[in-house]
Amino acid sequence: METLIVVGAVFAAGGALFFALGVLLARSKRRFDRTALRAAGEVVDVRWQSRSGLAASGAQRIGYPVLRFTLPDGDTVETVARTTTSADVLQRGRAVPVLYDPADPRKARIDSGPAAAGPTLMSAGFMVIGGVFVVLGLALVAGGIALGDALPDA
Repeated sequence: METLIVVGAVFAAGGALFFALGVLLARSKRRFDRTALRAAGEVVDVRWQSRSGLAASGAQRIGYPVLRFTLPDGDTVETVARTTTSADVLQRGRAVPVLYDPADPRKARIDSGPAAAGPTLMSAGFMVIGGVFVVLGLALVAGGIALGDALPDA
């Protein structure tokens, strides 16, 4: 029963950390969206990264577009987008709307549904998984306490 309580506490603590990470990611995205400025941009390249996943080969390649856009003062910025996007956008020469941080224009992403949905889905996923782990952990702790109360002392 002590083991059940300890395991439950670990699950609940881990879940709380996941939930907090989801909240931090959501707040970061909301802050970026609130302060970001828009510019017309172009995909000038794609940087590919391999990520282990559920693909048949054991890894999948994810493309991050390299964006070029012009600031209101006339300066041109070329940067790797903060998020990946759908495959049809990952074509060199494609015109795209860009959101960028005016304090650091290198922090930019494509202003489209798929590019904006990624961080939102990720933060929601962290919060849901964290919430499930917290509830499961608390149930294990409660079960351990109830089991300890129900069993006679040895």
